Amino acid sequence: MEDRPAIPSELRRQILVEAGHRCAIPTCKHPEVDIHHIVPWETCREHEYGNLVALCPNCHRRAGSGEIDRKSLRIYKTRLSSSVTSTESIALTPTARDEDSVPNSGWKILKLTEKKIPPNPLNFDLEVPSFFDADLDELNVLEHAWALSRLHDLRSFRLHNLESDLASWWANGVVDYCTGSFEVLHFSQNAVSIKYALDTYGVGAAHGNFEARTTTVQRGPLIPLRTFDLFRLSSGYLSVISAYCTKCLLASRINTSDRAAAWIREGASPEDKNFDDFNLTREGVLFIFGKYQVACGVDGPQYVTIPWSELDPILNRRCHALEGLAW
Repeated sequence: MEDRPAIPSELRRQILVEAGHRCAIPTCKHPEVDIHHIVPWETCREHEYGNLVALCPNCHRRAGSGEIDRKSLRIYKTRLSSSVTSTESIALTPTARDEDSVPNSGWKILKLTEKKIPPNPLNFDLEVPSFFDADLDELNVLEHAWALSRLHDLRSFRLHNLESDLASWWANGVVDYCTGSFEVLHFSQNAVSIKYALDTYGVGAAHGNFEARTTTVQRGPLIPLRTFDLFRLSSGYLSVISAYCTKCLLASRINTSDRAAAWIREGASPEDKNFDDFNLTREGVLFIFGKYQVACGVDGPQYVTIPWSELDPILNRRCHALEGLAW
């Protein structure tokens, strides 16, 4: 049997540096790692950068047995390759398009990262999508601008606190942070709908804050959609969605007190501002109620999906973002 040649030291170093000398699977990150061939050596018989990924011995074994499949490994690899880390400034550096890099090859992941060390420690780590189709260039600009605005908010926080007691917190290594990821809940020729989950903390606060943010657009041409765009304005849509969401939120509570029930009825009352965050999904419209809107802070955001069958009588048929979903 022919001996396998060793991975060249420089190539091995590139793979390890790419993964931060840890397992490439983000929920693992074990510091003891092997170099794994995504397409097995027996098949490819070469050491090629795009086919190599750092895995801990346990994840390496799971990959070898097929428990972690090749497509998953390519996704982990792409997330590593698209990450940008800087101690001073942030950069938006796209990776080369890879048709197998994500479950739907209509977008890739950009990971925006900024880390600063004491005396002003900061940790910013936010994933955003970058869509390939030319008609979504405007959407890319909007989403990347939003991500940068969150970084600017985090940077500016310290402008008014460097003279305060918070400076001693930073000096002791307590970190301001913002981390976040996204899901593309709907992607079609008619519409795109994105849901973000963010975890933020400003030094001196009593606790961190979990946020949900949504973006939904109609394509051809690009139109950012607001809740009322989905419905006929004369249909009384706010009363319909308010009643459905209130019923679901009350039913999700065990032994709902009068105060908790009043909180839900107020936060899901028929006002436009209460339904600003929504996503289009195959099942229906997902409405997201922010922290403290309908429940206490420790419960975080609350979610209600209203099926298309319930919404059909009030939908705006001129909104072609709904084609293929609602009709």
